[in-house]
Amino acid sequence: MNETRALHGFSASKGVFITTGRFSQGAKEYAASVGTRTILIDGTRIVSLMIKYRVGVQVKRSYDVVELDEDFFESTECLSSNLLSPYGNKS
Repeated sequence: MNETRALHGFSASKGVFITTGRFSQGAKEYAASVGTRTILIDGTRIVSLMIKYRVGVQVKRSYDVVELDEDFFESTECLSSNLLSPYGNKS
């Protein structure tokens, strides 16, 4: 990675390299081995960051994830309501 080597020429203590593609295994190993803190951001990570921070993307559809409220079914309010019987309470 000539770019990472250039960081040493400028006495930089850290650097970030971004690509829309992928870094080779050799580039990853070299960046990890140098004393300079070097962060590599590939295309997959860029997309993940764009989605997380809503940069350059639009929400097309969203979904609600629900769970059962067990406290509701344990309450006396539920026991006295018509929810327990499809035909209502018969007195």
